[in-house]
Amino acid sequence: MSKWKEIVTLTLKDIIYRNTELPLLEDLLVEKYGFRVVSDKKQELYESKDVFQMDREEVVFKEEADAYILTEEVERKYSLLKVLEGMFSEAKISIYIMGDVLCREDIIEVGEGEWHRIYTATYQMIKLVSVSGYSIQQLIERLKSGVGLKIGSTEWSFYRRIEAEA
Repeated sequence: MSKWKEIVTLTLKDIIYRNTELPLLEDLLVEKYGFRVVSDKKQELYESKDVFQMDREEVVFKEEADAYILTEEVERKYSLLKVLEGMFSEAKISIYIMGDVLCREDIIEVGEGEWHRIYTATYQMIKLVSVSGYSIQQLIERLKSGVGLKIGSTEWSFYRRIEAEA
């Protein structure tokens, strides 16, 4: 007799990841959460580099924004299809990073001779697939509260498939 298995998919669109240590969300998932890269296809679309003065409010918190800062900005745009797999909250989760990814590295002067890097990556679409919607939700909540992941829109979908007999 065949057994039905429910699969849960969460589709995220217009995702913004910002960090001072790891440049990409997938780097964070590998280093901090133990995910592994299963497939990685990337095509670089362009790269640009600029040095300019910037209003401090665009980079740091408003309470620290009292003067202009000198910044160096490196921007890269990729077309990406990357698949990661890992366990979170006792369930296997597959993560598909798809579409355009805009990566920006800001090197800012915050004081006399003191420089900091701020990495920002904007993702077009990320899909998370698992048998546990709870695990997906917990991972997203952890990323939103831990690294301030910002998500433009979300869409949950559920479907059943017949699991092959052993």
